[in-house]
Amino acid sequence: MRNRASKPLPVLPTICLLLVAFGSAQCQKEGTETVAEDRAAAQIRQFRRELADNERHPIRGKGLSIDMEAIAREAATFLKQNGGLILLQMNRSIEGLESGKPPAEPTFKRVAVFKEMDTLKAIMVSAVFRPDIKSFFRTMLAAVFPTVMRNELGLTMMQVGAWVTFLSYAEPDWRVCGKEGTTVAVCAEYGGLDIFVLAMNFEKPFEFPLHEQGATRVEDGLWLPHSFAWWRRQ
Repeated sequence: MRNRASKPLPVLPTICLLLVAFGSAQCQKEGTETVAEDRAAAQIRQFRRELADNERHPIRGKGLSIDMEAIAREAATFLKQNGGLILLQMNRSIEGLESGKPPAEPTFKRVAVFKEMDTLKAIMVSAVFRPDIKSFFRTMLAAVFPTVMRNELGLTMMQVGAWVTFLSYAEPDWRVCGKEGTTVAVCAEYGGLDIFVLAMNFEKPFEFPLHEQGATRVEDGLWLPHSFAWWRRQ
């Protein structure tokens, strides 16, 4: 039987290794968090691989159906067991963004805003599978704005498809464009013309909604989407 080599610990910057030797609390903290992030990422990858096993997680039914409630249930269980590590990853991804100002009139005009909380909370399941603000943002953008573009702006399916394609191909400039108390806003700016703003509230503890089984309480808390807005330069 082949022996598996143990995964090496993340390498800290040389200066930090020297400081750790002399008892630097800050470097020790960063090293501990880096190891925790790696462990969280490994656990999430393993969980997603297991989710593909339909015998273990019967999510895909007959007739090409998908049981979204089952997905939410599995995500809630995983989040309850690993909430601290998931929250750490999400927080670090937010902290890694530069700070900036939100779009405002008269330079920009708000094109549309989405505030349907039930829909937004349903989409937040993706934060369990990809606890990274950029990935979470793109998931929200792809899930929410096709509906907004069709229903509120009257775009055709072809136009909506073109927008979704463009937004997935182009890389925006990311920044934290608002922060107050337990609320944070993240902006994705596409070339200075279009800016999408995701506002989130931090709730701790958090009641993870499940239609069939009520709710699962998550003590570590979670960032919940509050609104999603589209602004365009005038």
